[in-house]
Amino acid sequence: MSGCHSSASHADGIVLDNYTSIIQTGEIEAGKPNKSELFEVITESDPDKRMPPPPAAALSPELIEQFRVWILQGAKNNACQSCDTNKIISFSQDVQPIIQTACLGCHQGSGASAGIDLSSYAGVKAVADNGKLNGSILHLNGFSPMPKNGNQLDICDRTKIIHWIQAGSLNN
Repeated sequence: MSGCHSSASHADGIVLDNYTSIIQTGEIEAGKPNKSELFEVITESDPDKRMPPPPAAALSPELIEQFRVWILQGAKNNACQSCDTNKIISFSQDVQPIIQTACLGCHQGSGASAGIDLSSYAGVKAVADNGKLNGSILHLNGFSPMPKNGNQLDICDRTKIIHWIQAGSLNN
């Protein structure tokens, strides 16, 4: 999630915006999710200890399960290095997970940064239609670069969002 543990903010000295930094935290024990501090804090039931902290929403059960399986399988750097944008880009399958990971730390609910709430399709569609989403993720002049104080989204994620916008920002 953006905003807390990026290379710019590094809250509590923990940087989670790339594989090397995640592994170097020492907070993950490969093969053992229940002995991994990072897994423990995202599954914590005590809101004072949970990450991300309230008022941010807890991670979805699906995302937590993906994280658990990744650790269980050895916490390997096995991200796909190719980006298939020849297929139809789907909001729910392709764009929404990127938004959840990179944007909702700051852009959700009544306290959404700059009044931009990206927690729903309608909110994302509004900034896609007015050009702010494209301009911000590409760090174009005249737009606030996003994620704020963080690294630009990887090329695959940027490309997926741009293709989705170019195809009409469908709720698919």
